[in-house]
Amino acid sequence: MPDQPSDNFWKSTQEPPPNSGEAPLAAPPPPPEVKVRTLRSDLESMAKSGGGLPQFQAVRAPSLIPAAAAATAEKGGKKALATAVIVLVALALLGAIVYFAYQLFFKQSSPANTTPPVPQSASQPVPQPQALPSPAAVPPLAAQSFVHHSLFSKPVDQLLTLTVRSSAESASDLQTFSQKVTNLLAGAKPTTNLFEINVKNADGEDLDVNETMALADTAVLDPQFLSAHFNTDATFFVYSAKGGSASGGKDKNGLWPGYIVALKPTENWLFLKNDIQKLEKSSKVNNFFFSSPGDRVGDFKDDVVSGQPVRVLQFTAPGAIFIYGWFRGNLILSVSLDGLKSALARLQ
Repeated sequence: MPDQPSDNFWKSTQEPPPNSGEAPLAAPPPPPEVKVRTLRSDLESMAKSGGGLPQFQAVRAPSLIPAAAAATAEKGGKKALATAVIVLVALALLGAIVYFAYQLFFKQSSPANTTPPVPQSASQPVPQPQALPSPAAVPPLAAQSFVHHSLFSKPVDQLLTLTVRSSAESASDLQTFSQKVTNLLAGAKPTTNLFEINVKNADGEDLDVNETMALADTAVLDPQFLSAHFNTDATFFVYSAKGGSASGGKDKNGLWPGYIVALKPTENWLFLKNDIQKLEKSSKVNNFFFSSPGDRVGDFKDDVVSGQPVRVLQFTAPGAIFIYGWFRGNLILSVSLDGLKSALARLQ
């Protein structure tokens, strides 16, 4: 039936109709082969060519520890350098502060030299520096002046002043110290028993015990020892036996000198006892007397005066003695027992 499709529809369309006189169409050529390279194909190709398969190899990476240590050391060195610089700067600033503080406070406190410079003319010769004097040519420094204060709390019968000069200006200046004291007391009140004499130099300055003893030649103790342990502002007194008998004896003038030297507050006389006792060997003990006491009779002996121990030396002259002892922190040297007792009655 013409309305029904033919069973060989695809065949009729591919083949020429019979008896058409044309040759049949040739089959199309196959598509070209496309080869794709992969990792696996490359490995197989290398294996076939004798190269062998690639092998993995362990490779050691370079160590980073030395580099890190070097970096740390470099960093520490820079830090130490920075610290040293900071310390030096701080020291420099501190030195500058000290210097300027010294200039500001200490330089200003010292008195400025107000003497204006003397201009020199061109014709005026320039003064040349003078050579310093030798130590032997430099005069000794004068003792520091002070104001004398008596150790007597109760006033004496009469207070006198004796002025001594280093150079002789009159015949009286040629006298000995004992003669000067005797002449001074010659015009005193006849009823006076105890005198205090304030010894001064020509400038009116009070003399200390070392200077007074040097003038009287009665330095029975070392001057440095006295200055180290005692108040050198001593009290020089003279007891007069005129008008009465003195148990210590009397010379033709009846005058008996003595010294009172106060111990420093920090000292203890017990520790100085042996040093004080050295005066017993001094030949200048005789110079305390205004006239010759004669020769020594034996050595110093122990005795007691007003409940205190004393040391006493007898001389061949009638009643001549030298006595010393400690009383209320004071060392008293006297050539009269009555003079010692009279001084104690007025002592502080």
